[in-house]
Amino acid sequence: SSYAGVRLLSVKELTERRLEDFEDLIMKSLDDENEKVRQTAVQALITATAQDLLRQAMGSKHADIRVRAASAVASLGDPAALEVLMALATAEEPSKDLKTEHKLWLKHVKKALEGIAELGEPGGQAELEQLLESEHSGIRHGAVRALVWTARQDSLEILKRVVRHADDQVKKEAALGLAYYGDRTGVDMV
Repeated sequence: SSYAGVRLLSVKELTERRLEDFEDLIMKSLDDENEKVRQTAVQALITATAQDLLRQAMGSKHADIRVRAASAVASLGDPAALEVLMALATAEEPSKDLKTEHKLWLKHVKKALEGIAELGEPGGQAELEQLLESEHSGIRHGAVRALVWTARQDSLEILKRVVRHADDQVKKEAALGLAYYGDRTGVDMV
C-alpha cells in the first residue's frame, strides 16, 4: 500500500501475533519510507528480544533503524553492536542549514553513545575522546559516559586527561569513572 497509515496499521496488527509468523513482513517494514512504520517494526523486534533479526536490522539503510537495533543488541551484551554504534556516533555532522537532517543526526549520535555505554565493550576510546570536543553538550556528555563505561583498569589514562576538560559536567563524570576504579584523580570534583 502506498498509504503510510494503512502500512502502520498493518505493522501494528502483525506485532500482536507470534514473531515467527510475521518476521519476513516485519523485516520488510524496516525499510519503509515512513519513519513511524519503521519504528513500529523495530520496536516489535525489540519487544520480542529477536536478537538475530535485530542484528540483521543493524545493516538497514535507515540510520534510525540501525541505531535502535544496535542499541537493543548492545543491551543484550552482544559486541557485534559496537561497530555500528561507533559508526553512528562518529558520523559526519550535516550542515545546520539542513535543520531536519541535523536534528536527526544529533538524536542518532546521542542514542549511539548511550548504546556504547550500555554495552560497556572496550574499543573506540580514541574516537570517543575526540567527541568530547563537540560543540554539542549532549554529545560531550554522552561521550564521557561511554568512556567511563568502556574503560578498564589498564585504560584509565584517558579519564585522567578528561578530568581537566573545560566542561564541568564532563570533568565530574570522568572523576566518577575514575572513582569506580579506586583512582582518586579528580575526587574533589565529585
